[in-house]
Amino acid sequence: PYGVRITNQMVMQMMDKPCTATFRGLNLMCERIMMSDPYSDPAAKYLTSFPKTEREHYHQILKMMEKLFSLEILACVLPVIALGCNCLTRTDVAHIVRRNVLKSANVYELLDNLMIPLLWAARFFVKGDAYAGSTSSASGKLYIEGQVACDVILERYVPKEQQKRHVYQMIVGYFDRNVNGAGLLATIQSTASLKAQGLDPFARDEDGRMTNEVMYQEHEMAVNTILYLPYFCAQARMFDRLADLLKDVEFLQAKLVLQESQALIEDFDRILPQSGGPERPLWISQHLAVSEGLVDVPGTLPGIDGRIQQL
Repeated sequence: PYGVRITNQMVMQMMDKPCTATFRGLNLMCERIMMSDPYSDPAAKYLTSFPKTEREHYHQILKMMEKLFSLEILACVLPVIALGCNCLTRTDVAHIVRRNVLKSANVYELLDNLMIPLLWAARFFVKGDAYAGSTSSASGKLYIEGQVACDVILERYVPKEQQKRHVYQMIVGYFDRNVNGAGLLATIQSTASLKAQGLDPFARDEDGRMTNEVMYQEHEMAVNTILYLPYFCAQARMFDRLADLLKDVEFLQAKLVLQESQALIEDFDRILPQSGGPERPLWISQHLAVSEGLVDVPGTLPGIDGRIQQL
């Protein structure tokens, strides 16, 4: 169906490549063959230029992408997707690019002139988008397919720990725009209220278009912020901001409304020392004395420690 006729010679050439020993390597090679142009380059000739290992495949693809896009753009977009916990859409990534790299650009221009061609060029390892090739499920959430591809991207563009930290800081800067627990909780509760009334807040019309796109975007942003912002803050080493989030009772309540009690415990684990006593962060000791919403239960630790244990 793709205009490529597999010959015995091509099969022998493929089997000669060590990367075909794994399903992912074989699938990658087949994807590249079927997405080649059979009218400009014969597939057999195209196949001879393929490297032998999966890692070399990705380096070859990225080298070709560097002829189309600047290193600054690639060093922003690809690591952000790799470290973004599979929660970012191409619109989210476009906003991050505008905030950190192309500050004078328009987001919609970036979507048309940058994100679409970049995602198509990266279709062999960036998945989740409609432009990510024929084997991708278009969920809208971008992710890097395979640990090898993820490792190659990070090694090539952000090899140092400080560079990875900067990527997380860019993601935090996008999600943490005047965020407060009250606003996040109100967004979550408004959606839940509509559902309780038997209404679909994300209904679509007869053409499949969402009738309330703004509400959907606000809800998605709120959910992702609640679920992932503490993790991104910890990875960015922004512990002061993480502490502010964990002191915001309404932020904690919003997380519980989403039934993410285990994730909330993990958030506290990122900042709480393993032992109690004098090593306890000062803000926690202060919170123990003033919190009115926490109820001690026999057999558990007092205050906020006990509340976490009860969860």
